[in-house]
Amino acid sequence: MTQSKTILTLSLTLTCLLLTAGLGVSAVAADPNPPSIRGGGAWPIRRQWTPPETQHYAKWVENLYDMKTKGNVEQRTAKLERLLTDPEMNLLQNPEFLGQGSNPQLPPGVIRSMHHLMDCAKFTAFIPAYYAYRRALPWITATVYSGERGVDVRISSFNYPTRGANSAAYGSLSAFFNDAVGHFISGNYRVNLNGKDAGLSDTVPVALNRQYLLPGCMNYLDGHCLVLAKVTEYGELYFLNCSTTNTRDIFTYNGMNAVGGITPRGSDPENEWSGCFQGLRVLRYPIAETDARGNVIRVRRRTNEEMREFGYSTEQYDVVREMYTSHEIEEDGLKPQSLHDLIRLRMKTVDQVVPAAFIAAYCDELLSAYLEREWFVQDAWNDVKRNGPIVYPEDQDNDNIFQAVGRW
Repeated sequence: MTQSKTILTLSLTLTCLLLTAGLGVSAVAADPNPPSIRGGGAWPIRRQWTPPETQHYAKWVENLYDMKTKGNVEQRTAKLERLLTDPEMNLLQNPEFLGQGSNPQLPPGVIRSMHHLMDCAKFTAFIPAYYAYRRALPWITATVYSGERGVDVRISSFNYPTRGANSAAYGSLSAFFNDAVGHFISGNYRVNLNGKDAGLSDTVPVALNRQYLLPGCMNYLDGHCLVLAKVTEYGELYFLNCSTTNTRDIFTYNGMNAVGGITPRGSDPENEWSGCFQGLRVLRYPIAETDARGNVIRVRRRTNEEMREFGYSTEQYDVVREMYTSHEIEEDGLKPQSLHDLIRLRMKTVDQVVPAAFIAAYCDELLSAYLEREWFVQDAWNDVKRNGPIVYPEDQDNDNIFQAVGRW
């Protein structure tokens, strides 16, 4: 009898421990960064950006990519509103992933106004701003002006950032998003590391490894902006992108060729960092300064030094310089033939490639890309048949292909 009671007691104790542990694991897994501060502005601020938070952000972005490539037809062709309201696509629609103390869905009117603003640059501004809002994090975007008098900020040699839009300084959600996203252009990326007020820039270069080069990072290629959205086991980088067409299509970009055109450090003898703003970038996550009780006093940009725990590194510009000068680089006894090879080597998680499986997956992705491209081309051709030829934006000041206005 005593033995039976002992066994029963142990069984009940073990059950309670398992249930308690299960609840604990669930709570921790659901929110790697629980609310810890109190602030306001355009929305309530309850969290700081931390490395675990960027991992959570990366999962959210990667799921958008996965559903864009593996979901049903409506999900693969989803525009902004579907992207944010479909619970399979937007993990922040899942209360467990969203976490305690977070903010509700963005109002439909704001989502639709953002849809009409979208282009490749504004998409890269909106994605982190939306996530920051939902997760009750602070957010900032800069406004830039050209470093060359009379030259468009999208093609100038360099730009200077100003303070722009800070979520803690706004009293209106729609006003913040209209300014933070509406004023953001590809020129926001064209800020030299050692330029005037460079510490106010939106991004910094990131280390080329899996700890820091995560989905949610950015890639800037001389006027074109992409959100890194997936890293395969083979070290391939895949991206999300938004078009400037009236339909504001959001699509996947499956290719390392987007990672190119990186200026080597020291190419300008008068300024070693001149032009070193292209390439892979990590967001300059803001920090909320608080008092002893956790009340937010102000929100500011992190410094370069503070960004090191999030991956700040200039190595990609050093690597490109080494390739330009010595025509080879060495990594773990191997000699990658290009920056792309080095990225794959650093980012891969498998030691061997299974050719049949790799080719099959590649063919599926290629077919998906062709089908999406076919849909995109037919959509544009139908517009031409309805409304006539699309004319290059001539007779405008500072004519260039970035004058993406009207049907162009």
